Amino acid sequence: MYNEFVIAPDLDLKSKLIDDVSRQSPIAYYVYYWFVRNRITETVGIGEIQGQSDNSTVVSPSEKMIKAWNNMVDDVNNIVYWIKCNKCDYPSFSPDLSSDIFFKINTLGI
Repeated sequence: MYNEFVIAPDLDLKSKLIDDVSRQSPIAYYVYYWFVRNRITETVGIGEIQGQSDNSTVVSPSEKMIKAWNNMVDDVNNIVYWIKCNKCDYPSFSPDLSSDIFFKINTLGI
């Protein structure tokens, strides 16, 4: 679908990916999740470390991460449904439905 989108940018599809009114985007949710996940620990020569801070309480970012991921999954599923309803506009569309972006996560890992 990349070529279809780049050659003839579909403003309807763009509005599904980036909502200019609400400033929400499944792309932003995805990037946020992976940015935070990769920043929880830091890779150094001896392995993974987690920084410490004086006069601070360490809290888990997992609730915000899970919320962002699950919002992204909802948006992606809505976009897939919308594209399927407009299949004639996107003949090359064939999503890998086993991809992680179609499944919600939770704190229990189930």
